[in-house]
Amino acid sequence: MVYRNKFLNNNRNINIESFIINKSIDSLSKKGKAILILPLNTLYKGGENQRVRQRLVNEDLIDTIIHFPSGILHYTNIPFIVLKLNKLKKERNNVIFVDSEPYCTNHQIKKGITTFYPEEILHAINVRDHKTVRKISNKEIIKNNYNLNFDRYFYDEVDEKIKLEGIKLKEIITLYRENVVSEKDKIVEKQIRQKNLKNDFLDFRLNTDKIEAEFFKTSSVKIINTSCLLLSLKST
Repeated sequence: MVYRNKFLNNNRNINIESFIINKSIDSLSKKGKAILILPLNTLYKGGENQRVRQRLVNEDLIDTIIHFPSGILHYTNIPFIVLKLNKLKKERNNVIFVDSEPYCTNHQIKKGITTFYPEEILHAINVRDHKTVRKISNKEIIKNNYNLNFDRYFYDEVDEKIKLEGIKLKEIITLYRENVVSEKDKIVEKQIRQKNLKNDFLDFRLNTDKIEAEFFKTSSVKIINTSCLLLSLKST
């Protein structure tokens, strides 16, 4: 869902998550705190979400992020996060990441309902269990282009002698500025969905001949007319 942003000094559209976060920040007192429940993709989506993450990190407002698996909320079955904002946080210039999944039990016989144990989660935070709790500096987050995806920060350190240096995609590729058609007329095109992409390092080419053209109506169509690399972030 997208809203016209009337509360910020620009003319950009803003999604509901960014709207809630910005309003929460603006409403905080000098000693204020806020607890927000947000979709997991708030941590890594681009556009307005990334600009909000930049604000949160640059102003050092994120105290803790807790990741919860699916099946806990009654009205939706998607994983989510609890974001704690704190203007007087103890861990200055750091963010505490907490993976709650080891402290949750999924009941398959009850339609995927998941039970979580808050006492165990709080204990893990207090003792800083390295398996489920990580303290990450704002400097490292900025280095990762303000991406807060848990997968980036929950990995076992490897021996420095065998550690491989990675290369950022922006250093070897050029961002393709696709055509955007804003007319409201119906059009017939082949629509690429996430399910069409391959998670295969060897066989990753997309055969568009197997994708049927669709007849649909939209106010914003992105048309790709050249060979390119399509990437999609998928949360587990």
